Amino acid sequence: MRSVHIVASILLVAGCVAQVERAKPVTLEKGSAVDLRLGYRAAEQIWYMVQKQGCSTTDSIKPKQLIQSAEFKFDPTTSNVTSGMIVEQWMATGCGKQFEFEVSFIADGRGGTDIVSKFIKP
Repeated sequence: MRSVHIVASILLVAGCVAQVERAKPVTLEKGSAVDLRLGYRAAEQIWYMVQKQGCSTTDSIKPKQLIQSAEFKFDPTTSNVTSGMIVEQWMATGCGKQFEFEVSFIADGRGGTDIVSKFIKP
């Protein structure tokens, strides 16, 4: 029984370390059609994708330009896209490189927002 507690404690500590690693601050610059709360959700996806490219340091993430909008409506009180969608081009910098992304904010039909991020040019 004692070994179970030790294993559980190790997993808990490992989870906390992973959480701290994930919570590194990233500068998200203004320029998106959505607010910072929703923007940071997208930035977190981008941060992970840059990490998977072997770059452990993301210095900044900047929304660059609108690519497409389809009946886009955003509610700042709930921080959600309420209808339609918007697609933006974002740029992340880190490790002396620039990473371009296409970020889509899509109304999910249930009052929330789906965020889809993909590399344009890794």
